[in-house]
Amino acid sequence: MYAIDYLKSVRDREAAPTTRVETITPETAMRILEESSSFVNRKVKRTHVAALAEAMRSGHWKNVGDPIRIDSDGRVIDGQHRLLALVEANSTLEFVVIRGLPTESAHYIDIGIPRSGSDMIAMGGATNAFITVAALNWLYRYRNGTLNVGGRGRLPRYATAAYHAEHPEIDRWVTASQTVRRVYGRTGLVAGAMYHFASIDPVTAEQFYDLLNTGLGMESDHPVYQLREKLIANPKMGEYEASVLFVKAWNMMRSGRRVERLFWAKAKGEEIQEAL
Repeated sequence: MYAIDYLKSVRDREAAPTTRVETITPETAMRILEESSSFVNRKVKRTHVAALAEAMRSGHWKNVGDPIRIDSDGRVIDGQHRLLALVEANSTLEFVVIRGLPTESAHYIDIGIPRSGSDMIAMGGATNAFITVAALNWLYRYRNGTLNVGGRGRLPRYATAAYHAEHPEIDRWVTASQTVRRVYGRTGLVAGAMYHFASIDPVTAEQFYDLLNTGLGMESDHPVYQLREKLIANPKMGEYEASVLFVKAWNMMRSGRRVERLFWAKAKGEEIQEAL
């Protein structure tokens, strides 16, 4: 059965669902959730709740008409994460609320394809959208100190287009990064790091990139030579290790230091440096 046919069958039943905009307070949200305890919903994803709550607190939450869906027994079948986030954020917001849906409606919710961050910026005309999002994510996590905390520190999808608009020059480095793919395949990392370096010292950033790309004119103790050799020898190097080495090599080049061996002292708990 297609969704449109299913919705028609719902309308044809005795009690049609009702739809209206409701102002929901944290107290109302808690009551709705408590009344829904007999419905076995999806397992709550706490990281998603935290992300939604942060958006509500910071004013980034947008009402796009996505409804809270409640079945004929008064139980939430869609919207538990938003209601939990409302409680966590201690916010009062308006939502479209559909009440009186058959419980089996839950099987027809969220079965479409969600928009990714790359979809969002591609809709704005960006090329190389997938790499651009990877670069934006690297930049966001590096500047927020969350490169080594997994998905918890990622750029929120809803903020992707706005963050891209704040850093339009990253597109230039996304394009440039494609030529160093033979050196290191994580071109999003390369583009994000080079954009950040260029924001500090554009002239040295151009030199750093050219040396990384060509490998020409360097002695073996040059930090970019060491970085390049390390990346080529280990094409599957993890993101955090590569990030540590990129920044170390940048700082060494900026200070005129030479190095016989560039490495990450992981066993000693070495963390990524601040780019100077």
